[in-house]
Amino acid sequence: MEIVPEVIKVNGGEDVTVNVRLTRHGPIINEIPSLAPRLEGQSDVLAMRWTGQEPSRVLQSVILLNKAQNYDDFHEALRFWDLPSQNMVYADVAGNIAYQMPGLIPIRKNGNGLVPVPGWTGEYDWEGWIPYDELPALLNPDQGFIVTANHAVVDEDYPYFINVYWADGDRGQRITDLLAAEIAGDGEITAADIARIQFDSKSLVAENYIPLFASLSSSDAQVQAALERLRGWDQQLRRDSVPAGLFEIFRMQLAQALLADEVGADNVSTFGGNVLLNSLSQDPQAVYWDNVTTTAVETREDILLQALRDTIAWFDENVGGSMNDWTWGRIHQATFTSAPLGQSGIGPIESLVNRGPFPADGGPSVINANSWSWSRPAAVTGHPSMRMIVDMSDFEASRSVIPTGQSGHPGHKHYDDQIELWLNGETHAMLWGRDAVEAAAVETLILQPGE
Repeated sequence: MEIVPEVIKVNGGEDVTVNVRLTRHGPIINEIPSLAPRLEGQSDVLAMRWTGQEPSRVLQSVILLNKAQNYDDFHEALRFWDLPSQNMVYADVAGNIAYQMPGLIPIRKNGNGLVPVPGWTGEYDWEGWIPYDELPALLNPDQGFIVTANHAVVDEDYPYFINVYWADGDRGQRITDLLAAEIAGDGEITAADIARIQFDSKSLVAENYIPLFASLSSSDAQVQAALERLRGWDQQLRRDSVPAGLFEIFRMQLAQALLADEVGADNVSTFGGNVLLNSLSQDPQAVYWDNVTTTAVETREDILLQALRDTIAWFDENVGGSMNDWTWGRIHQATFTSAPLGQSGIGPIESLVNRGPFPADGGPSVINANSWSWSRPAAVTGHPSMRMIVDMSDFEASRSVIPTGQSGHPGHKHYDDQIELWLNGETHAMLWGRDAVEAAAVETLILQPGE
């Protein structure tokens, strides 16, 4: 091992020296406190190899990207993008479009890196990197557009292992469907079409489950009322929609009703993703529909009604009032928290720098990806940080929006003046040319070098 002493400065205390032990498989991490309880009593040491430990050329890639004049320049610039791997898309004024996945991706003899493996046998060693020219890429595909939404970019025929935890694909599928529909319609995609697609909040899970409610009925008046509201719903997760609120909590309760008996209630969020839920909606004979802890054999319809009853109970306990009050925006709200002051725990300071909460459209695995966690229903935990529409034929016609504002000063009028635009799927002009920028300027900052 190579031993590297690292000195850690401690505020108000003595320096602490940590000896970092480096191996051919990366640094030994047994001493990391969060891992220590799980490693107690083990004689083996645990090393972690990561591409981030390799010398990086990503700054060179950024510089070359900034100088790129065409697709060839773009493609060559990304040859130096080591990590983190990204979905890179390209368009130019000549009408070319492209996609490139760059990054150092290890070629593994065996395994996928998800669990510890013996490091002394060599059978799980890395054998180099996937060659750049063999990484996923597209140039001017026949369909005329490229969609990337963190879903799988390779299929089972791809010769190398890249990842297990792709996004479920619902966002990518919905974007593809909407673009294809526009092309099949008038054959033209406008900036207004793109703006509408960016703000689309349709749930494909809902699209699969809403038809199943048509034949259901319940003697419970509230469950029956929920069924009737859901049947006429357009599956858009809008903040003023009661069916949207009902369905998103139903989706959470359905996963529990389906999986808790097999994997344990605490593990449902790991297994109960949209891929499984979408699949089970089309398979009434799937074993998951039966609750193995009961003597009865439950059907798909039994579990759907149970999940609806659990949904009503959840709203009664957490929201109260009547069903008319159970809109999606009542529970699905976005708070824009400034770091670090917005997390200080000091109320007056937090109220000065934070904004919200605001009722918000969208949800997980929809295009308008305002996601939320089952551990804290249903506050927004992640959201689009920017929406941008670029007109390659007229850059001055381009539009954009960010969730808060351009200024970082909480007293400035531009600190939070884009929130309403962002919440409503609207944008503002994105100025490009010098004349347009200078004409719109309201303040000028001049930086003078010192004497």
